[in-house]
Amino acid sequence: MNINIIIPYVGIGGGHRVIFEYANRLKMRGHDVVIYSPILPFLYGKPIYSLAGMNRFVKGFARSLLRRTRCPWFSLEVPLVQVPLISNRFIRDADIIIAESFPTAYAISNLYASKGEKVYLIHHYSPDEDASGIWLRSFSLPLYKIAVSEFTKRLIEERCGSIIWATVPNGVNTDIFHPHGRRSPDDPPKVLIYYAKGTRKGGKDAIAVARKLYESRPEILISMFGPHKSPSIPSFVKFHSKLTDLELAELYRSHHIFVYCSRFEGWGLPPLEAMACGCAVVTTNVGGVPEYARPYKNAIVCAPGDINCIVGEVLELLDKPSLCNKLMYQASEDARKHSWENSIDKLEHLLSRLVRRR
Repeated sequence: MNINIIIPYVGIGGGHRVIFEYANRLKMRGHDVVIYSPILPFLYGKPIYSLAGMNRFVKGFARSLLRRTRCPWFSLEVPLVQVPLISNRFIRDADIIIAESFPTAYAISNLYASKGEKVYLIHHYSPDEDASGIWLRSFSLPLYKIAVSEFTKRLIEERCGSIIWATVPNGVNTDIFHPHGRRSPDDPPKVLIYYAKGTRKGGKDAIAVARKLYESRPEILISMFGPHKSPSIPSFVKFHSKLTDLELAELYRSHHIFVYCSRFEGWGLPPLEAMACGCAVVTTNVGGVPEYARPYKNAIVCAPGDINCIVGEVLELLDKPSLCNKLMYQASEDARKHSWENSIDKLEHLLSRLVRRR
């Protein structure tokens, strides 16, 4: 199959990692894949004449010119083509065209049928970030909609009545994210926390957890990783950013416990990656996390925003090495069931069905 993928910009983030992983693996299976990114930025529903719209345009345009198609944090093996804008003139004819965000969903809905059967890969939907409703309305576009979790599927169908065609869960690359070579359980305790700014990702919660852990046990070595470091990150925390997958996997393996404080997700990939690397995981039960995290079986689960629960569970794991080791072992075993190979099998089957209908 000839497959076009449209991304809104080149940047660091979970959605990009997922779509790049799919692109590489589709190519490995013999498909011709091209990713397109526009120079002229999407405004995400903001009028160009408004302050917010002008700000988004200027920043987006500068980002396009500075980054071009560079993404050194991921080993992308398919062409990433920067075009002036997403239009029939600049996008090749293909069998399939995939949008992976709501601005690109609107863009592909206006393209000729010759550009491919139109697929909308939905990573998540956050009502709190959609005051105008433009994101919600994208789910009513005449596209084949694929959600990354049953949670996302239910949320969208309940909110707008649109039918999700299929669910394809995100996977984990078990060739990279595995427990082999991880630290000894007898090493000094090390805790890794994911951080990203914004309420949805629980950035303030992550910092609060780090502070409370340090106050309770100053001997704990605490690290964080995420897209960008914030000035509010405490000085006792070692922060890592812009990691390749190999570097990220090594970071997971060098820590005993991984903490995820997100308040809202479509899927939630970091806890699954940490599980695959043999970490004992303490996570909030958001998005697709309950679809792979089993409380006290392979992970510890807390309610979103419950900082005291998260801190208490981390301290309990530190005090009960047997429980921590049990979770480490079961987590890595269960994570193998969520490999990218399983996900790509399902996605490839769905795309092939669309092509046979043409």
